[in-house]
Amino acid sequence: MKKSDLPLCVDLDGTLIRGDLFFECLLFVLRRRPWKLLLLPLWWFQSRLRAKHKLADLCDRSVVEPPPPMQQDLVDFIKAERQDGRSIHLVSASMQSLVEPLAAATGLFDEVSASETSNLKSREKAEFLAARYPDGFAYAGNSKDDLAVWSRCKEAISVNSSPTVQRTAKNQQIEFVRHFGQPPNQFKHLLITFRPSGLLKNLLIFLPLFTIGAAGAGYLLQFAIGFILLTAATSAAYLFNDLIDLPEDRLDPVRSNRPLAAGFVTVSFALLTVVLLVAFSLILAPVISWWFAATIFGYLLFSALYSVVLQHSPTTRRVARIFFPVLRVVAGATIVLPL
Repeated sequence: MKKSDLPLCVDLDGTLIRGDLFFECLLFVLRRRPWKLLLLPLWWFQSRLRAKHKLADLCDRSVVEPPPPMQQDLVDFIKAERQDGRSIHLVSASMQSLVEPLAAATGLFDEVSASETSNLKSREKAEFLAARYPDGFAYAGNSKDDLAVWSRCKEAISVNSSPTVQRTAKNQQIEFVRHFGQPPNQFKHLLITFRPSGLLKNLLIFLPLFTIGAAGAGYLLQFAIGFILLTAATSAAYLFNDLIDLPEDRLDPVRSNRPLAAGFVTVSFALLTVVLLVAFSLILAPVISWWFAATIFGYLLFSALYSVVLQHSPTTRRVARIFFPVLRVVAGATIVLPL
């Protein structure tokens, strides 16, 4: 393919990195000062830009140093183009205070532009780049928000774009000169994050069933539902623990291959999954009994405390290895015992 002399402008979230700095900041605050997140709806109601500003102000450079997992084939392309003398410009809707140190840590970019007084996204980004490069520019992006920029650039580059985005681009007569990567199947990688071998421990919920003999036949449906709800709760707990441990996992040579640490499951997708699983288990648990619901709530509460505060103590880790299996048995007991 013929070399291009056009300035290469690269999007950050979902393009250069496998994720979004907004959710990286959200996770940082969740780990350090979770009570601050109670103000997030208020900030968001005022404006998306204000919410970004407030979250960024609560973070330090460890959010971006080292950078989150990057799209390696795109990184290799940028390095080759820069070596040939091409101007490379990182343009992001994330906050300038975080994008600049990230760009500096990569050493890939000649220029950096990001949100500060305005949200540099979609049409605003398109207008900014068209004014900055009146003779034309190339742009690498990934999402529907980049359609407005692709329509204004001379060379459009697709990175991990979904089939829907690519079809919409085609309908708008946008032709891509290059494609990098493809969206990972996050559902498939989630199964690994849920630790299927660990979920076998949930079979302990059936232990009380064997204590009541023939009478247990009448409880089979309740136990089956209870097993599903307990599995949802424990899956949420495993995923939440991986989110809390994410910065350390990314630096570990072995744990960095886990789906979350490697970027095959994004922080935003993982957070949404945790919320949905917790809601599913807690809303339906009272169908079995309020005692069962209380046990599920207790499991979720203790696992959250363990992930955020208690796991760093050897003593509490030993206690947890006993306490979590016991809670599974107690959950089964609440089904058959008239508490």
